[in-house]
Amino acid sequence: MEKQNPIEEAERYVENAKSTLRTNGELDTETRPHPDIKDYKEAIAQRDKKLLQFVNAGYDTMHITMGYDGNQSKNVCDEGVRLANNIIKRCAAMM
Repeated sequence: MEKQNPIEEAERYVENAKSTLRTNGELDTETRPHPDIKDYKEAIAQRDKKLLQFVNAGYDTMHITMGYDGNQSKNVCDEGVRLANNIIKRCAAMM
């Protein structure tokens, strides 16, 4: 099995999410506990504070506001995609 480039894979996920939002325009707002990403945030904080800012904002926008709270505002969705792309670019620069 061929390994995928992690940056290309992340970019593909963002494009799929944009396509899903355009097509469906609906978000899964099922009530469930928020996942804990504390360990990821701690690891990121040790390497790159700017990346941590993007992750914090991206997690809040994409997972909490859009995913759990169901906010379907185009502006919020656009900001989520922008933050995801910033995370990908920052990670690519670190490789």
